[in-house]
Amino acid sequence: MKGFLTIASEGANYSEEITVPAEIDALGGAVRVAYYLDGDKCLLTVAGDTVTQYRKGGIDTVLKFVAGAETPCTVSSGGLETHFSAYTERLLYKETVGGFTLDIRYKSEINGVVRLKIKTTCAETGAKEIYED
Repeated sequence: MKGFLTIASEGANYSEEITVPAEIDALGGAVRVAYYLDGDKCLLTVAGDTVTQYRKGGIDTVLKFVAGAETPCTVSSGGLETHFSAYTERLLYKETVGGFTLDIRYKSEINGVVRLKIKTTCAETGAKEIYED
């Protein structure tokens, strides 16, 4: 289904929120969200207790989050590739009318503590989700 993806990201020295058109599908117990960010093709998957973000283009990224676990991540751009680990302190998934919300808090040696608030909204319902701390 067509809809929108909003990602709010907050770290020690930054805060950013983007909303982009997205294609949202549920396949075999997993949720997939395909979208473009700055011209790069992106895919966000939620399968069980694992969330993975893939980005391919000017910046190639594979970020994997599993609650209570340390996972390998990769970011590459301009011929340089960085590998790091992310420890997921919190991963909350909630289905909503017309989509879902995710609240992820992780630590990495590169970014310190980061909080991601992710929501999808179905274009047909226009449903909105309000985040609470």
